[in-house]
Order: sequence, then structure tokens, then C-alpha cells
Amino acid sequence: MSHKTADDIDLRIDSMDPVTFQIIKHRLERVTDEAVEALKRVSGAPNTNEGHDLMVALYTSDGDLLTGGVGFLHHYLGASEAVKHVIEAFEGDIDEGDMFLLNDPYTAALHPPDVYIISPIFYDGELQAFSASFVHVADIGAVDAGGFAPNSTSVYHEGFQTPGIKLIERGEMREDVLATIRNMSRDPGMIELDLRSEIAANNVARDRMIELMDEYGSETIETVGKELIDQSKSGSESAC
Repeated sequence: MSHKTADDIDLRIDSMDPVTFQIIKHRLERVTDEAVEALKRVSGAPNTNEGHDLMVALYTSDGDLLTGGVGFLHHYLGASEAVKHVIEAFEGDIDEGDMFLLNDPYTAALHPPDVYIISPIFYDGELQAFSASFVHVADIGAVDAGGFAPNSTSVYHEGFQTPGIKLIERGEMREDVLATIRNMSRDPGMIELDLRSEIAANNVARDRMIELMDEYGSETIETVGKELIDQSKSGSESAC
């Protein structure tokens, strides 16, 4: 895995005209909007399509939130922690086409049915960003059927949990991992559809980001991203 940090290159927003900045900002927002739409079109779960218990967001190569789409927005923080955990746990083993699954509540997720899928976004061989998707899956094999386990008296009653596992390796589904997850669920077809909807969302986010970097260059996109994060921090500090 190879990637540059903000300290490695000159990221100066004052060298960019404001029109270009606004165009790229809007395009970044559209990336997550389109990814959310892809997730909803693939998923057949009522939680997702009717309850909108979902999220897609973009993160920097360090795991900080860049921009997000509609959905349950408190998962922005959980997914950020998930991305940072993947960066640390899989250091040296993050490649183009990989996707990682994480739903451990002691690592990042709010509870086991909250399944995050994390996807690195590479450009010219360098890690530039991550996309993260989330849905509340229908059944994860807990003591109670369905997406919640009200009779649990221990976290071990709440179903299948992983602090991070590679679900897709260099673009190929790890069928052994998928079979294990399906085997833990009372509704294996639905949970697979949930996972594939997240994979679709991440694929759309990756493809659109690559198109954006093809058009404007990866350093320009990184410059806009850094400025958006700085503006967000300034706005939060002003509100306080």
C-alpha cells in the first residue's frame, strides 16, 4: 500500500479559482448521492429502502470524513473509526479492489447488525481515499430473530461479529467469508443482498472518484477535500 499524506504535497486552496472549487465540491457530494441510490436499488431490505437505515460516505486516506450522503448520519463517526481500524489492522495488506467488512461494536459499529463495508480508492497505484457504506442488516444470527436482540444479556448473544475481515480481495469475492456470514443468518439470501448493496455503493463511489481524479487530478481533489475539512472545523469552532 502506498499513499501520500497532506504533508507530502503542497495543498494550497488560494491557487484554485473559486468556480473550480465549487464544481469539485458539488461533484464530491454527487458521488455519495449516486452511491446511496445504487445501494437502495440493489437492496431489497425494508430497513434500507423504507427505513433509510443506511449511509455512504467518503473518507481521506487517513480515515477522516470527507463528505457523506443521506442516511443515518451518526454513522459517519462509526465508519471513520472503522476506516482507521482497517488502515491500522491491515497495514501492508490493502490493495486495489479490496473491501473490508466490520461490525464489532467494540471497534466501530453501534451494534452487530450495523455492518460497515470499507473500500480503498486507488489512483495511479496510490491510495487516495476510502469509501464506506453501512446498512442495518435483517438478521445477523443473534439470540432473537431479526435485526435486534432484545433478550440479549451479553454481547455474545447478539450474533456474528468481526473487528475486520477482507470480504473482497483484489476485486474477487471471498466466497468462504460470504458463506460463513450467510451460515450465521436465519435469512441468508437477504443478508447477502444487504452486503451486495453495500458493495455496489462502494463500486459506484470508487468509479466516480476515479473519473473525478481523471478530470482534475488527484492533488486537486485532495486540495479541495482538505479545504472542506478545514471549513467544517472552522464552522464547528464558530458555533461553539
